[in-house]
Amino acid sequence: KLNIKKYDLLVDPNWDNKYQISYNKEFMDLIKDHLTKDSRIVLHGFSHKSQYKLHKRLHGIAGPTGVMEFASLSKNEAENRIQEGLKIIKNTFNTRPVGFVPPAWILSNGMENILKKHFDYYTTYSLINYFNHKIKSKALCYTGGRIYLYDKLVPLFSSLMARFTKNKIVRVAIHPDDVQIGSFQKELKDIKSLIKRGWKLSLYEDFIK
Repeated sequence: KLNIKKYDLLVDPNWDNKYQISYNKEFMDLIKDHLTKDSRIVLHGFSHKSQYKLHKRLHGIAGPTGVMEFASLSKNEAENRIQEGLKIIKNTFNTRPVGFVPPAWILSNGMENILKKHFDYYTTYSLINYFNHKIKSKALCYTGGRIYLYDKLVPLFSSLMARFTKNKIVRVAIHPDDVQIGSFQKELKDIKSLIKRGWKLSLYEDFIK
C-alpha cells in the first residue's frame, strides 16, 4: 500500500450528459469520503463527451476523440458548461473548484480569458498554467479510452516517461478504466518508484504563487 493521502479529484458533474453526479448518491458519498484537508475537487469538463460530429466519427480511429469535450467549443458554449459544472459541484459538495483540467487535456483556442474568470489554474497535456506563471509537466496516463491499441500503447509510453522523466513536477492521472484494462498495478508501481526517487505528493494548488 502506498498510503496516498494527498490528491486532486477530477470530477465530471454530468457524465455523458446522462449521469449528473448529484443524482448518484453512492458515487456522491464516495467522493465526499475522499474529501479531506489534503484533497481537492478539480472541475474536469462537464460531460466528458464531445458533441462535435467529426470527433465522434474518428473515435477509436484517431484515438479517444469522442471525449475531447472542450476541443471544439465556442466561447459561449464553454462558458455555459463551466458555469453549470461549477453550480452542480457547489450544490453537491459545497465547495468551489479552483482548477480546471479539460477532458483529454485539450482546449479550444482563445479560452484562457474565460478560464481566468473562474479558476486559479488550468492544465493541458504538457503544461500547468497558473496565469502568472507556467510549469512544464507532461501528464502520465494509463488508459487509451478503452480502445484496444491505445490501451496497450498509452500505459507503456507513460511508464517509460515515469522512468526517465527529469521534470520537477510529474502528473499521474488515475482513471477507473485503469483497473479494468489491467494497467492499475503498473501505475502504482510507477508512483512508488517516483516517490522512492524523491518526488513528493502535491496538489495543483500547492504551486499557486
